[in-house]
Amino acid sequence: HSRDQIRDLAIAAAHDIVDTEGLSGLSARKVASAIGYTVGSLYNVFDNLDDLIMHVNAGSLSQLNENASAAVDPAADAASNLQALARTYVDFAFDHERRWAAVFEHVPPDRAWPAWYSETSSQPVQLIANELARFPGLDDQQINLATRTLFSGVHGACLLAVQGRIELGSRHDVLCVADELIALWVNAHPDG
Repeated sequence: HSRDQIRDLAIAAAHDIVDTEGLSGLSARKVASAIGYTVGSLYNVFDNLDDLIMHVNAGSLSQLNENASAAVDPAADAASNLQALARTYVDFAFDHERRWAAVFEHVPPDRAWPAWYSETSSQPVQLIANELARFPGLDDQQINLATRTLFSGVHGACLLAVQGRIELGSRHDVLCVADELIALWVNAHPDG
């Protein structure tokens, strides 16, 4: 296989391992074994395991971004699109629980995210900001704060439900919380 083919095989194998075992079950040895190569071959393609994990997580974020982009209806009002984005996020978290969790569990040792990864990870959040920008009278600072608030609220509800930390065990419960959070924000900004 070419270097690019080994890269793609390794990312696909790592996705499968994360889907079945979670991030804690992922190791270079398991990935190398799954694709029929040595760990050394794997490290000829990736700098280290952190680099491989970032590529796996970028694939998950890209899938989330595709789903979220498809949920936005240019003909709909901003409030409807915010609710569609929240529903898409909740669905992704429940449908790909371990893959979704891996995105937030992994932090490189030096906390240095490459630019390509930062760009990929910001895309789903940017969709929220784009919809909030449609509300009149909000400046960039207000949009940024509202984006972080809505994302954090929906993400937090997903995290608490998935981890069984509060009585939000079902997807339906989390969707209700997300809808309520967005409705409260929209009602405070009725001209959107």
